[in-house]
Amino acid sequence: MLFKALDIMLWVGAAEAAYGVICFLSNHILSTTFGIEVEQYGFIPGVYGTQYETNLFGSYTACCAIMFLALFLMNDSRRGQYNWGFAITSVGAVISLSRSVFVALPIAGLLVLWIAQKKGRLRLRGVVPLFVGLSVLLLTVSPLVVDLIPERFRTIDLSDISSDNTTWERLAQMAVAVEDVQAHPLLGTGTASF
Repeated sequence: MLFKALDIMLWVGAAEAAYGVICFLSNHILSTTFGIEVEQYGFIPGVYGTQYETNLFGSYTACCAIMFLALFLMNDSRRGQYNWGFAITSVGAVISLSRSVFVALPIAGLLVLWIAQKKGRLRLRGVVPLFVGLSVLLLTVSPLVVDLIPERFRTIDLSDISSDNTTWERLAQMAVAVEDVQAHPLLGTGTASF
């Protein structure tokens, strides 16, 4: 039952990523705005699909990509399906243009590969097609995002952390989140507490 629920959740994530890709391509080709926050990152549009905002879309699709990767490595019987799920959710994570995703996704992916290698589940013959397929998909999308990714990181000034206008907002949100966790450690604060 648990694996069936996990499977359903992951395929919902893949559907979300596919919808985000459709929103992204539609915005670039037809200048539509459904599933897109046009000025999310200054002049750069952000894809949110059906999520509340772009970073949530990126985090969600990246988490699904990592879970698809783990299942791909651990389950020989459904590798082809998990390969497709990993590919589409990875593309969804990339088009989110979320900086945290660009940092966390490769690190988490390498951690999953390391764990699979330690468990004897990492077979080069099985992993090469996975990464070749992902590379082809990313190369297909790259002309649309290649100029946007460096622009997303250009606003970070490590010498002056306050130069990013959202830094103080994020610090305040984290402080409130810590207070919420302390006040409601078991059940949380419910919905609409973002």
